[in-house]
Amino acid sequence: MIATLGRVLLVCAGYALACLAGIATLAFAAPATGLFTLPRFSTAFDVLERTFTIVGLLVDAPVVTVAALGLAAVVIAEAARLRSWTYHVLAWGVAAAGAAGASHWLAYAGTPPAIARDIVIAFVAAGFVAGFTYWLVAGRTV
Repeated sequence: MIATLGRVLLVCAGYALACLAGIATLAFAAPATGLFTLPRFSTAFDVLERTFTIVGLLVDAPVVTVAALGLAAVVIAEAARLRSWTYHVLAWGVAAAGAAGASHWLAYAGTPPAIARDIVIAFVAAGFVAGFTYWLVAGRTV
């Protein structure tokens, strides 16, 4: 009973940290892709604006889609007792690629191909980082 509760807590912590790692990767890639803008200001009002920008990134539809598909990957991994780092990295990467491709296709049809490619690459990188983070925290042990 205690071992099961511990595993559930470990999985929840791993999932939360994986989502945060993916968001941090997207925030790092934001200036290169132009998808999200993270302003650099020093006044209190502008820091508040930056905070709202990051909160906007947290609730952005593709990011939420990646988190949901990542959760599906975690559930599959836990049900099948998959412990391979390659499974987690590839599953989260595919989830991110699908979310980025769908969001680009639905919302950014007029985006130039080079920027669209950069957006998909940023999302796939975020998915890889999130999957690896989950594996580091919760995927390695039974």
